Amino acid sequence: MQLWLRLLRQRAQSLDVLDDSVNALNLDDVAPTSDNIVAGTYFLCRPFVMATKGEISEQNELVQAFFDFLKSDEGKAVVKAVGLITVD
Repeated sequence: MQLWLRLLRQRAQSLDVLDDSVNALNLDDVAPTSDNIVAGTYFLCRPFVMATKGEISEQNELVQAFFDFLKSDEGKAVVKAVGLITVD
């Protein structure tokens, strides 16, 4: 899990993740909260896209294990820990 956490933390350093140095704005009187983003009421967001060549089930065991991990409760906890939002 340490590798996944390190990789996600590196990803969290990009410009599309808010931290204490950035002030998010209300848009159309909607606050930039996780709940509003998940509900689709805060429109300034984008999906985190991961792509494979073909279906996940056609990938090698390591790739399949990574996607299984991300969908698990432990993986979702890591995603949340680095400040990203999970959507089921």
